Amino acid sequence: MTPSSDRDLATAARAGRREAFDALVDRHGPGLLRFLRRMVRRPEDAQDLFQEAFLRAYRGLATLADPERFRPWLTTIAVNVARRHFERRAARPDERPFEDDGPDVGDGGDGGGLASLETAERRRLVREAIARLPPRQKAVLSLRLDLERPFQEIADALGITEENARAHHYQALRSLRRRLEPDEARRQGDAR
Repeated sequence: MTPSSDRDLATAARAGRREAFDALVDRHGPGLLRFLRRMVRRPEDAQDLFQEAFLRAYRGLATLADPERFRPWLTTIAVNVARRHFERRAARPDERPFEDDGPDVGDGGDGGGLASLETAERRRLVREAIARLPPRQKAVLSLRLDLERPFQEIADALGITEENARAHHYQALRSLRRRLEPDEARRQGDAR
């Protein structure tokens, strides 16, 4: 029987089973990469940080006290890797919005035509609005949306209280609405 829980996979990986760690990468990698892409914006930086986070996790498996908590442990590693990235590099003038990595789930587009262009434009506007959020709000929002982490886990990863995590999430959503609503009103006015 193949181990399927994070606990079973982390325990097997600690025992030297490479395929177990590969399964953890497959399970948590896509969300982690989305989180890092949203945080650093440059695809090549996000890919580097993604690899660094999993390398640190692999090397640190022996220090994981509770294999049941692999996911929050990995989240904390990713947050710390992103934090160190920003400490090493102040915002660079050559940063550009990251490229689109395909349609979002439920975009409702038919894959072509005007609807597809409007959907792509909307995704671009949302990405740009998220990129302008303060770092803590962006981190909380991304951990919540991209990794679907509960507020307590977000708080633990960021070293804040659960109430602070909820407040940052609320402020991020409020800021996004404020930034995107004028655009939505303008686009609807243009359509009339």
